Amino acid sequence: MTERIYQVLKDVYAVSPWSMEQIEKDLQHPLSNYILALEGQNLIGFLAFQESDFEAEVLQIAVKKAYQGKKIATALFEHLPINKEIFLEVRDSNKPALLFYKKKI
Repeated sequence: MTERIYQVLKDVYAVSPWSMEQIEKDLQHPLSNYILALEGQNLIGFLAFQESDFEAEVLQIAVKKAYQGKKIATALFEHLPINKEIFLEVRDSNKPALLFYKKKI
């Protein structure tokens, strides 16, 4: 799974924001959860979050470029726990993410 997640990140970003080691460490973290978007056996997107008693912190959401604009990120986001506060951070320079999150809040 580590390699498949890394390949999605490489497709989305010029340089993956997470290394293979970081992905592996996160996958093994007891609070980490991953929601996957698949087309057949092909991983086309994912949402990584950590869940505590009171909140779910979104760590990363990525959808391969060829599948962007098809509401896949929205579908991933809709699978977050509904009984928790959603927490996330995004850079001011990441305009597409800011627009996406503002629609979801």
